[in-house]
Amino acid sequence: MKILYRTTITVLLILLTFSIGHSRVRFFPIEEMPAMSDFVVVGTVVDSSCRWGERGLMIFTDYTITIEERIPETSDRAIVMSFAGGATGASC
Repeated sequence: MKILYRTTITVLLILLTFSIGHSRVRFFPIEEMPAMSDFVVVGTVVDSSCRWGERGLMIFTDYTITIEERIPETSDRAIVMSFAGGATGASC
């Protein structure tokens, strides 16, 4: 019985350590973000909608943004950005 208890505790500790290590998010100061970005926009959010992900496990919110200024310049007038999180139903 002691061996089973020790084995169970060991497995739980290993799983907990693995889970905690993979849940870290790297911090980036806002001043460094433009240098790391593919592009930078100034715009206005004109629409948002929520949806389930492809596997049906997470909810995502899609934001449609009209572009007022973009660096580097392109002819795009709007972009859609998706972020994890939101709520399904009548509104996001």
